[in-house]
Amino acid sequence: MPIDAIRQQLEVNLIGHIRMTQRLLPLIRQGRGRIVNTTSILGRVAAPFAGPYAMSKYAMEAFTDTLRMELYPDGIHVIAIEPGTIATPIWDKAITHTQAIASEMPPMTQEIYADDLDRYYNLVQRQQGRAISPDAVAQKVTHAFTANRPRARYVVGTDARLLSVLRTLLPDRAFDWTLNRLYPIIKR
Repeated sequence: MPIDAIRQQLEVNLIGHIRMTQRLLPLIRQGRGRIVNTTSILGRVAAPFAGPYAMSKYAMEAFTDTLRMELYPDGIHVIAIEPGTIATPIWDKAITHTQAIASEMPPMTQEIYADDLDRYYNLVQRQQGRAISPDAVAQKVTHAFTANRPRARYVVGTDARLLSVLRTLLPDRAFDWTLNRLYPIIKR
């Protein structure tokens, strides 16, 4: 993955949120508002060919957790929304973006990863068919903003809940093995 692509992912999914939060925090403090960050289940579960996205979402999880602890004394709730597969254009963008990056890889790298990338593209297409409506995420966001005592995080979607539970229960190597069985991409 080119370093500029990784940097861009971090700018969009992390740095932009931090900048916006810094700018709005005085108003949030004044109004005793809330901060609701949309992260992703990939902020707790990394997956092949999703490294930069997962890195940005892991960082958003840390940012959200830190803010929650720092702003607790001020009575400001900070909540993470952790969706799984949601029916949005992100899936088509993921394929297009990955294909563009793969086309720029050296021939030897393309040869090593060709079959894995094909499995990745097929998996993404299958996941699109299982995606839940964005309305499910919107309902959790609404709840996070309106509940008297919101939870620290809301996991949205069956796939996200399954991965969250497995991540908690299984040791790392067992989780890696299970993830590769559920989402077979790497076969080398």
